[in-house]
Amino acid sequence: MTKYSKYEFTDQAEWSKFQSKIQVKTTDTEGNEVYTYKDVAVVELGHICKAYELNEEGDKVCTDLATTWAVDILWFRTPLASFKPFEVFPKPTTQLHIFGGYEAAYFKSYCEAYPDSELCVIPEVNDAIGS
Repeated sequence: MTKYSKYEFTDQAEWSKFQSKIQVKTTDTEGNEVYTYKDVAVVELGHICKAYELNEEGDKVCTDLATTWAVDILWFRTPLASFKPFEVFPKPTTQLHIFGGYEAAYFKSYCEAYPDSELCVIPEVNDAIGS
C-alpha cells in the first residue's frame, strides 16, 4: 500500500519532532551516526509562497509566505496516526510538488477527503470508441 500525503506543521521545530518518528539511526562507513528514512520518501517544502507579484524590475517576488512548514511524504506502509492532524489536501491542480509517477496516489487521497469535489468525477466510458 502506497499513500501520498501532504502535511503542514506549525514550524520546522514541530516537524523535527515528527520526523524522528520515521527515521532510523545507522552508522556510515566512517563510523558517523546517520539518520535515514525508513519505508517513506520525504520532501520538505518549507514555507510555501501563497501569492506572488512582479516588482519594479519585473521579477516575481513572494507577497504572502505561509507561516507553516510543508512536507510531502510518500508512505510505503500504513501512515502513522500521529501525523493525521497535520494532513492537508491542496487541490491536485495547484500543487507545488509531486512525486513523479505517484500523481494518482495523491489524487486518490484528495478524492477520499473531498469526494464531492468537481475534480473527483469519474469519466464515463464511451463504448463506441475503438469498436
